[in-house]
Amino acid sequence: RDQNDRETRNTSQRMTKEAREARRAQRAAEAKERQANILAELGILEEAVRNGTHPEYIRLLSEIEKKRESRIQITK
Repeated sequence: RDQNDRETRNTSQRMTKEAREARRAQRAAEAKERQANILAELGILEEAVRNGTHPEYIRLLSEIEKKRESRIQITK
């Protein structure tokens, strides 16, 4: 009976270890997928800035142009 209990315990511990390893692998795969998504999004944003179509970039350029025009008017 002692041997049987020991085998059962080792089997359940092994299952737990296997479950932990599976969870670890799942988390690693999810992290890799998140990283790929983030890099893809950054690529899209970078392309939008290069093309001059990124909304925040356009807004900032507009503000800069308004300030510039305002300063030009003040100096006249």
